[in-house]
Amino acid sequence: MYRTIRQLLRLYHNSIFIIARLLNDFHNEHVHLETNERNDFMKKLIIAAVSIIAIAAVAFIALKSTNNLDAQKKVYEKDELSDATIALLDDPNYKNVQPAYKIDEAIQTNDQQFVYFFSPDCVYCAMMTPTVAKVSSDMGIDIPLYNLLEFQDGRSTYDITAWPVLIAYKDGEEVDRLDGVQEEDVLRNFLEKNR
Repeated sequence: MYRTIRQLLRLYHNSIFIIARLLNDFHNEHVHLETNERNDFMKKLIIAAVSIIAIAAVAFIALKSTNNLDAQKKVYEKDELSDATIALLDDPNYKNVQPAYKIDEAIQTNDQQFVYFFSPDCVYCAMMTPTVAKVSSDMGIDIPLYNLLEFQDGRSTYDITAWPVLIAYKDGEEVDRLDGVQEEDVLRNFLEKNR
């Protein structure tokens, strides 16, 4: 990505140089140009200017998306993320993903804690996550999301053999779990029962 940005900036620099040369040529020869030649030159100048603006816009967008990816990587506190995880970084349903150690700490320190375990490459998780996000928001319950693809130790730590799974903890101990894709009313009942 950074190499692409460098190439865009180099192209931008070269385009500015070309426009400067065209302006210099126009200034040196503007007296001798016929009207048609002057119009042709102006067309070239306009095309070059529009090209520079387009290149600058593409470079800005690329740089902004790189910064956004870096900011999202900080959520995971990892340098490398899987492509499946990167694809979910801008999805609002996954805004509550937290690093494994923070979730571990929340389970141990909170009287009551829900945790939703998912994998970004899981079809069933893609079906269930929007429901979890909606219902938890409606009920005012903060449910952290545990990415099992990025934090694979969680599979053995929390005895996760299939996902998605929503687990309720009380005083650091698991008290209930809800496996697989569920309807909203089932999820609401589970959350109410274990609140």
